[in-house]
Amino acid sequence: MHLFDQTGTHPTNSKLTTTCFFFFLDIQYLK
Repeated sequence: MHLFDQTGTHPTNSKLTTTCFFFFLDIQYLK
């Protein structure tokens, strides 16, 4: 989580990256 926060300079960009990250995890768990 901290890595994503540091990577995204803009709050919106960080939130989008975090959302995609959780979405990716959801896909992995569904498989």
